[in-house]
Amino acid sequence: MKKCIAFLYLFCIACLCLSCISCLHGEEALFPVWVPTWQGIKYKVDVTGGDRRYGFIDESGKCIIPLEYDYAFGFAEGLAHVSKDGRGYYINKENEVVLELGTMLSSRFSDGYARVSEKGLYGYIDKSGRVVIPLIYKDAMDFSEGLAFVKEEINGKMRCIDKENNIIFEGEYKKCNPFKNGYAIVHKKNGKESSPVLLDRSGKEYVLPTGYEMLVPQIDRDGNLLLKKNDSFFLYSIKHNSMSRFFPDYEVFTDSETSKEGLKDRTGRILIEPMYDFVRLPDNDGFVHVGIWYESEEKFKEGFLSTTGDVLIPIEFEILSDFENNLAAFLPYRSNGGYVSRKGQIYYYKDYMQQ
Repeated sequence: MKKCIAFLYLFCIACLCLSCISCLHGEEALFPVWVPTWQGIKYKVDVTGGDRRYGFIDESGKCIIPLEYDYAFGFAEGLAHVSKDGRGYYINKENEVVLELGTMLSSRFSDGYARVSEKGLYGYIDKSGRVVIPLIYKDAMDFSEGLAFVKEEINGKMRCIDKENNIIFEGEYKKCNPFKNGYAIVHKKNGKESSPVLLDRSGKEYVLPTGYEMLVPQIDRDGNLLLKKNDSFFLYSIKHNSMSRFFPDYEVFTDSETSKEGLKDRTGRILIEPMYDFVRLPDNDGFVHVGIWYESEEKFKEGFLSTTGDVLIPIEFEILSDFENNLAAFLPYRSNGGYVSRKGQIYYYKDYMQQ
């Protein structure tokens, strides 16, 4: 029981760490980072709450924008949303204020527009700060491929609008994912229940196969959706309304006797022996995130292996996120936290506090 609780706790905190260094896409490689500054205890982490200061570092761990903000989102389309003393701003990578938002809440830019909200209503601005879609909606999602989902205030229906605020279609939807490669996956209400459906840009619905787990809520460029059933993977073709088996390059497996996890390739050859309490699939750079429970210490410890089982990042971090490009966040409980690079370089919170 202790083991289960500890794992859930560590998983939640790792997700928190990851959110602090997310949203990097090519040229947007500046990470928003935070350090704790509360209770008069320098550099110590208390996950129960408190003040934080945000700034930005690059992929080498170098501090580019000082940790002077109360909050910061990652850079997108050349701008980052930050807040300080209760007021919001967009800054560029030289830490120059490009737009002032005042008390208006905002998100990152996507498809040239950013969501903004005030007094519980949502709309959109462009990069000049001009309100291009008025704040009339109860909720709103990011634009993608020229379309966005918004919730109508009176009847609560979800609408799909274009950049001129024209209604393309509407329906009883919730949990709407952005359009990708011409399609969006949404959950359609059916009484108290809801089920996923696929929508094209006109609002035409495509019923998805039942009994499968949707691994990624997006259609790939070839019009396929990746699904899983039991331990098998499938590609569902929207165009042909057909299903075909998909064999991934790697697969995490569980030893039936020990319940430990390992990694094997598509031929079934074992690459990493089943000796870990969790194993994740390799990222694009071949880093495999693993964790193991040490009964004597009553602690989880995490690190990264190669696809051949070699240690890339020592398994000594109590809480560790996945890599976002070059950095992974670690947050030991009531101890110094920071970031570790793919080369094993460690950057502590205290180092940024001193800059």
